[in-house]
Amino acid sequence: MAAGTFLLQVLSYGENEFECRRVMMLAYFHERFDKKQCNLRCDNCRNKQKTEERDVTQHGKAMLSIIGASRSRLTLAMAVEALKGARTATVKLKGVRPGCRALPDPRLDLIRLMVRGPPRG
Repeated sequence: MAAGTFLLQVLSYGENEFECRRVMMLAYFHERFDKKQCNLRCDNCRNKQKTEERDVTQHGKAMLSIIGASRSRLTLAMAVEALKGARTATVKLKGVRPGCRALPDPRLDLIRLMVRGPPRG
């Protein structure tokens, strides 16, 4: 398994607040588990978070634009600065236009984008 894929699976497990942890853990080992058997033993089943649907198309486009428009390689920290709207010397030097200020902490989304690449289609 590629290191990037493993990193994404670990991130996904840690930040998922909706699915049963036992279901996710056993799925990793290609086993099935009925979440009814969890009996509210995991944090996600106990907390029962509500989902909220949001359109983040503009944020995604801003991420792709910042990464694609850079004149040189960006570190994760530099891309995050630019996405937060920072106008630091580093951001200017790299030729990046500051983007979405509405993203409080886009690190995880950027990691996904850098590992998986942009969506196809």
